[in-house]
Amino acid sequence: MKRIIPLLLTSIACASHGQTELKGNPDDLRSFLHPKEQVVTILEQAEKTAYSDKAIIHLVVTTEAKTLSESLSLNNTIREKVGSDLIAKGIQRDDIKNAQFTSTPQYGFFGKKPSTYKVVNRISVTIFEESSLRAVAQVADQYEEVDLSKTTFEHTKKEAFEQQVKEDVLKKVIQQKTFYEKSLGVQLQPIGFRDAKVRERATQGAMAVEGVEEIIVTGMRASLGSSKDYEEEKAEPSFDEVVYQAELSVDYKIINKAN
Repeated sequence: MKRIIPLLLTSIACASHGQTELKGNPDDLRSFLHPKEQVVTILEQAEKTAYSDKAIIHLVVTTEAKTLSESLSLNNTIREKVGSDLIAKGIQRDDIKNAQFTSTPQYGFFGKKPSTYKVVNRISVTIFEESSLRAVAQVADQYEEVDLSKTTFEHTKKEAFEQQVKEDVLKKVIQQKTFYEKSLGVQLQPIGFRDAKVRERATQGAMAVEGVEEIIVTGMRASLGSSKDYEEEKAEPSFDEVVYQAELSVDYKIINKAN
């Protein structure tokens, strides 16, 4: 009986020496006992091209007379003629917008009363095809007081194209997910995503003018000489290409099919 007790003690001591010893800081022990999930991210981009299908042409009507009433009346007459000519060429009446009148004479350094009044008013014409663009240019060329100021462009199907490019980038992400699942024999479970804002890029501005612009009235004095004529940069009009771009990244948890 005395021989059995030492043998048991020796066996217990050996067993205790054979156990695995864990060492490390709390984070190391936590990761060992509770391993983190393996996560991968799939990032894709997509783009879709369209063309501006709406243009707004800005015409400037400039008149000058000795009295403000004469200058305003002349400006109004020319704008009515321009509007009639545009309608005769197929432009819709609702697509022609005139500025509202405001009277703000500007005085020089000497004297109290301007010798002449220069009135500058604007007409905005909305068109949907290049033939209308040529028609507006022909009307503007008929009047010395009318100048083509600038042309801005807009894509009327913007929201539909933005939605389409989002759908396209999501399809590309799903295709990549399916490819990796079949190739690697794993299952990818979505756990999060980051949807970048759709970007619109064009060679020229596509922002439409909102509202109606006000008339500009300036008073001038003969003693000071005539002021510089109203000048604005003239843009080369064309219906521009618009590119919509989207970016999407999706986080997936890797699940081993064997589990």
